[in-house]
Amino acid sequence: MRLLLIADTHLPKRAKDLPAAVWDEVDDADVVIHAGDWVEPEL
Repeated sequence: MRLLLIADTHLPKRAKDLPAAVWDEVDDADVVIHAGDWVEPEL
């Protein structure tokens, strides 16, 4: 099982999107746990 932990994203204030490498890891993960700071619900 692949687990991805991510936090402190602060979109779109620090960046317009997550880096492509992060999205690649999201695609490869079985479970993604986000510990906070999304600022747009649709993300």
